[in-house]
Amino acid sequence: VMSRGESVWFEDQYLPIERNGRLEDVWWTYSYSPVYDEDGRIAATLVICQETTSRVVGQREREQLLEERRRAEASLRESEARLRAIYDGTYEYIGLLAPDGTLLEANRASLEFTDMTRDQVIGLPFAEGPWFSDTPSAAAAIRDGVKRAAAGEFVRFETDIRHPSGECRTFDVSLYPVRNERGDVVLIVPEGRDVTERHRAELALRESEARYRALFESLDAGFCVVEVLLDERNEPLDCRFIEVNPAFTRQTGIPDPTGKLRSELGRGWDDFWMRTYAKVALTGEPIRVEAPVATNGRWYDVYAFRTGHPRERRVAILFNDVTVARTANAERERLLRALEIERARLEEVFKQAPAFLAVLRGPEHVFTLANDAYFRLVGNRELIGKTVVDALPEVVDQGFKDLLDRVLTTGTPYVGREVSVRIARTPGAELEERFLDFVYLPLVEGEGE
Repeated sequence: VMSRGESVWFEDQYLPIERNGRLEDVWWTYSYSPVYDEDGRIAATLVICQETTSRVVGQREREQLLEERRRAEASLRESEARLRAIYDGTYEYIGLLAPDGTLLEANRASLEFTDMTRDQVIGLPFAEGPWFSDTPSAAAAIRDGVKRAAAGEFVRFETDIRHPSGECRTFDVSLYPVRNERGDVVLIVPEGRDVTERHRAELALRESEARYRALFESLDAGFCVVEVLLDERNEPLDCRFIEVNPAFTRQTGIPDPTGKLRSELGRGWDDFWMRTYAKVALTGEPIRVEAPVATNGRWYDVYAFRTGHPRERRVAILFNDVTVARTANAERERLLRALEIERARLEEVFKQAPAFLAVLRGPEHVFTLANDAYFRLVGNRELIGKTVVDALPEVVDQGFKDLLDRVLTTGTPYVGREVSVRIARTPGAELEERFLDFVYLPLVEGEGE
C-alpha cells in the first residue's frame, strides 16, 4: 500500500485472538488504503476493520438450524431464537427468503432502513419490498438474483439503492442458497452491506492518484525514487530506481531505469551523491544542494527527502540540470568584472583629463561626477550631490541653467565658443569674467531616456 498506492481488501479472514481470557475464533473483513498528503504523496495507511464473526458464525448456525428443523421442533425454536439475536445484533442487512423470493425474515437493521415494521414486509416478494421501490434497477437485479439462487447459485453483486430520504447508497448484495440433505434449495439468505463509504474512498483515491500521476508526468523537473542499499556499517553500496518521471530521461539522458541498480546502468561511482542520499535515507532529514555529477560533469540543483517507511531506505529526488544556467552566470560575472575594470579605467581617464568635465543628472542638474580640472575652475567647491543652483548660484542668472534645461528637454547638444562667464574662483571671492569654449552634451541611458 505504501510503496505502490494499491488498496487491498480481505473478507472473512480467520484470525483467532486472545479475548475474555481465552483464544477465540474470530473472523474479520478489513482493508488497507493509502492516504495522500497535500503534495500527492502517500503519507499514511487507512485501516478499516470490521469483525464479521457474527455473520460467519450466524451463517453456519443458520445452516445448522435448517438441518435441525427436520429433527425436532424444540431444537428449531431454540435455533430460531439464536438466529434472531444474530440478525438483530448486526448492522448488516440480513433476511430469509423462500425459494420463490417471498420474504420470511428481516433483521432490525433492514427494517430500520425502510422505517417499517416486520409485519408490514413479511410475506411480500423480496424484489417488491420497500427497499427497492425507488430503485427499479435494483429490484430487477434482485429478481434475477433470486432466480439464480433458487437454482443453487451463490449470487453476489453491487447495486445502488435509494434510501427513503432520497440519498443513493451503494450495497454489496449476496444471495446464499441453503440446501436440505437431498440438495434441494429450501431457503435463500439475502445479505446486504453498505459499501458507499468504501466506494467514495476508492473514488477519492482514484482521483488523487490521477492528480498525482498528472503532476508526476507533467513536471519539467526530473523526479525519481530510489532505494538506497547499505552495508552492515550503513555505508552506501548501490541504489535501485523504484520510479522515475519522463523528465528524468530528458534531464539525465538515461533511458527508463525503473527496477534497475545504478551499477547496472554503466554509471560510475559518485561518492558525494551516494553519501548524500544515504544520509537522507538514514536520518530522514531533507537536503537541498547544487553540485556536479562526477560521471558527466554536469551540475544539478537537487532536493532529496525520505519517503515511505524508514526501513525501506527510500529517497525521493527532485532535480534540475543547471549546467547552462551556471555557465551563463559565470560568464555574466566575468563580464561584470570586466565592465567594472573598464569603468574604473574610464573614471580615471575622466578624472585626469585636462579639459573641464562634469556629469549632471536629472531635471535639477545634480552633479554626479566632476574631474580635477572642473573643480579647479570653480574654486574647488563642494559639487557632488548638489544641484547647479546650489553649487554655482552665480551662473543661474547668466542663462546657463536655461541652456542645460533645453539640452535635457530636446536632447540636442549645445556648443559654446568663447562664451563669457562670471564665476568666483574661490569661495567668497569676487566674480571673475572668464571666456570658455564648452559643450553641453545629452547622455542617453535606459530606453533612450
